[in-house]
Amino acid sequence: ERHGAFRNARRYEVRGIMITLSPPEYVIVRKLEFFREGGSEKHLQDIRAMLRLSGDQIDRSAVTEWAVRKGVEAQWKLVQG
Repeated sequence: ERHGAFRNARRYEVRGIMITLSPPEYVIVRKLEFFREGGSEKHLQDIRAMLRLSGDQIDRSAVTEWAVRKGVEAQWKLVQG
């Protein structure tokens, strides 16, 4: 659901420029879907890097909830090891 990416978008200032980014939880779920569809390990590597670098800022319960709704719960469990 694209509107989730925009409704929960986060604004950041980078070098004096305001940018809007999708929340990391949305990006993770989309990458789980891409992995399910194409099997590219790159998506799982990206998610693991996101969790390693920003883990305390990522709402894992929200990711779990969306993973179940989107049918990528198995992929989410795989990422978490």
